[in-house]
Amino acid sequence: MRSDFGAYLDWDRDKRQARYAEVMAQLASLHEENAMVRSQEKEARVKGFVTSEGNTIKEREREADYDSLPLTLEVFRLQGEMAALTAEREFIEYLLED
Repeated sequence: MRSDFGAYLDWDRDKRQARYAEVMAQLASLHEENAMVRSQEKEARVKGFVTSEGNTIKEREREADYDSLPLTLEVFRLQGEMAALTAEREFIEYLLED
């Protein structure tokens, strides 16, 4: 993924539109993946809480958080990718307004 959009200034309208379509497709895919991972994260958290041997709710919640941590980190990664692509999309939209 790129974070330097300076090259887009030299692109013609057709090339910008093509990249815009690619970005939109990537965003749609990431939104679907994020929803799936978030549901898996929720499931792992609930299972972790229910199967915890903790004596208090706080202990059970900590174990549940630990059990779902890899999925939580994946959600953060996906959100970062979506934010970067959103910034790219907005910049391309700005350039296409001309």
